[in-house]
Amino acid sequence: MSHGGTGGGGGALPAAGAAAGQMSPAPAGTHCVPCTHNCISGIEILDGDASATLTSGAVRQFVNLPGPNVAAATRGHFRDGYLVRHVDRMGRKIRVRVRAQTRYPQSLTLRLVPDGGNITYTPTERGRSDCDESRPTADVTYGAVPWQGDTVTFDNVVSVTAAGGDRFHVEAECDQGHTQQTPPIEVWRRLYLQEVKMRGTPAADSVQACKNEFSRHKIAFAALPAQMMPRVANIGEGTAGRAQKQRFLRAARQAYNRSTSARQKEPYVIAVAYTDHLAVLRSDAPFSGAYTFGMAGVSTKELLLRDGSRPVCLWMDIAEDGDDDDVDWYVSARFIADSAYHSVLPRRYRQFDIPRSRITPTPLPSSSPTYPVSNSRCDRVNIDMSGLIPDSYGTVVGTVRVVFNVVDRFRCGIALSDGNLVCVCTRAFWREIPADQQNETMVHEIGHKLGMVADGTAARCNVDRVPSQYTGRGHRGSHCSTGAGAPAGARYSATESANSTCVMFGSVNGHIQFCPGAHQCAEAVKKVDLRTGWIVFEAGWFEQLCFIF
Repeated sequence: MSHGGTGGGGGALPAAGAAAGQMSPAPAGTHCVPCTHNCISGIEILDGDASATLTSGAVRQFVNLPGPNVAAATRGHFRDGYLVRHVDRMGRKIRVRVRAQTRYPQSLTLRLVPDGGNITYTPTERGRSDCDESRPTADVTYGAVPWQGDTVTFDNVVSVTAAGGDRFHVEAECDQGHTQQTPPIEVWRRLYLQEVKMRGTPAADSVQACKNEFSRHKIAFAALPAQMMPRVANIGEGTAGRAQKQRFLRAARQAYNRSTSARQKEPYVIAVAYTDHLAVLRSDAPFSGAYTFGMAGVSTKELLLRDGSRPVCLWMDIAEDGDDDDVDWYVSARFIADSAYHSVLPRRYRQFDIPRSRITPTPLPSSSPTYPVSNSRCDRVNIDMSGLIPDSYGTVVGTVRVVFNVVDRFRCGIALSDGNLVCVCTRAFWREIPADQQNETMVHEIGHKLGMVADGTAARCNVDRVPSQYTGRGHRGSHCSTGAGAPAGARYSATESANSTCVMFGSVNGHIQFCPGAHQCAEAVKKVDLRTGWIVFEAGWFEQLCFIF
């Protein structure tokens, strides 16, 4: 016979006996006092009618998955026989069975005993969700226990918290004060990764590094069979980027819809769509440099393309034919002689256009195996100046002025402000992004989906603000400054960025882990309540795609 409580969150359950409504002090040591008068022989956590299987020393409870108040057919979609072996491992309510020996106690008390080191929720966090309130606040005592044979089963009497890594034991106490205790039960969350890979792009061949980082915070990701989508060569900004985002989202959603597994696992699916370049076009960028005609042996001008000291690369091999930003890198080039030479030069030589055929893009040199020379990554041009002014005019000093279409910047990831989609770039600076960096970006973007970096607003998640949280400073979105501190100026410099140590910093920094410590990102990831999940992204939400990295 099953004996189940009818109360809801907060442990407001039927109770009888002197201990009802009072939380007994937690016994010291192992909590268990051996039953010397042959009363309770044990208490166990149930998977159906069998004792639950321990994984890594504890029974894992996946608290975000649908609980017993959800239809059995829906719950069955999440049972995988591997981690989620039984529907009893879903939700926050626990089924237990108490076994008696030769003497049956007339009253029985159940309590949930937290292990040391569990997460502490603040009053503000408790007010945003019942993340901590479903745990009974008092012992639950039953008189006239309805034994069936030598056992009695309690359905959904106790509930654990929502925080990943919290550990509890369920304890049974007989009417003589003797206790028995279940093995530990540990709070986990279960999520699913639906990869959407773009044809012709070097998507990461493994997401294990991403899964490992979330596993440290008791989030178990399962990778669903990947789906394929057509290639969109670039997703930029402005008018061109708007159309590219629209085309990209439409193709990604069509690929996602082909996954039966994803539809069954909703709303706990994160869709990871891989992109090609995420380059931003800067049109009509001017550059200039001095050149002197008539110098012996000097007939070529090398012009470096720079924004201050930063190399700027020509817009080459980024878009495809027919794309809105499929533009030629060349716009114009002109030589203008200094005014001191105008008196000796005919008008046609004082200033004139330099034919495009005389301008040769030149790759950025490299001695690094990480950044090999690419014929598309050109940060300079060589201009053939021979014969443009006859040698008979002698020395002529002037300025070469060019206007080119160039790459303003590259991005590593974009996120959808609503829905379950994140995007990971597979190519930047005309080279493949290594799998470890793609995994880093994936952790960062999924972190945003979890509500990181928590800013203390209920609109993002139930967690209080992380002290290192910041917005702006040259980055878009909510990010973490751990290791970098506050920038000296309005934006983070390259040196300051290199000091950052959290994966949730606003640009790629080589770190894949959430920063540890009290009230920092790792704790926030464990605290966040993931029971709501996410709605599926829509193709029409292209305006909500924003660059994050």
